[in-house]
Amino acid sequence: MTHFSDTLAPRAPELPALLIPRLARRDERYSTGPYAWLTPGLSSSTAYVSLSPGLACVFDTPATAALTHQQVGMLGFSEHQAWKHAAARLLRFAEERGPEEAFWVRDASIALGGAPGSLPRGVEVQALGWTAAGWVTHPTTFDALHSHFTEVLRPEHELLYYVADDNKLFVFDAPPRDVAGVVGWERLMRYSLGFPLLLCRPRKIRRFY
Repeated sequence: MTHFSDTLAPRAPELPALLIPRLARRDERYSTGPYAWLTPGLSSSTAYVSLSPGLACVFDTPATAALTHQQVGMLGFSEHQAWKHAAARLLRFAEERGPEEAFWVRDASIALGGAPGSLPRGVEVQALGWTAAGWVTHPTTFDALHSHFTEVLRPEHELLYYVADDNKLFVFDAPPRDVAGVVGWERLMRYSLGFPLLLCRPRKIRRFY
């Protein structure tokens, strides 16, 4: 069961593991170097796992943001091992507290502004363990998140996901153009076989007569 409220629940205790998954954005025009990352604070030494064009999973700890390849190795992991470990810990942490406490939500209009009902149908999500946005960084956790909100929201449209600057996660049940009119196209995502996939702005068709 998902809890609906006007005020999100206080953040739960930190994930009982060293690694915390975080969604980051990449510029696919650059494979390496300072311009490869669109998310601030990342560099060519940042450890990551590619998820889909323009999206990757990076790793934080309670004390350190954006671990480097060397730091992940010092923990005894490769990047893919760290990726799987973080997802498994996140799922276990939520399961130990029961599905009724896994996610807390409130109407998206509270965070985005506007009167209730004035924006496309959607919710802001908070999850136990760490930020809800971390749940979209691995197929096992994104599957669980997507299935949960498909059951709870009973959507009339394909569910769309948006991660804001502060790593807040929003889930929308509305046409892409309606949602993009509020949050823009840049970080709007859909679920694709367990992975987040950025939506492209529809191209205008040039007609010649």
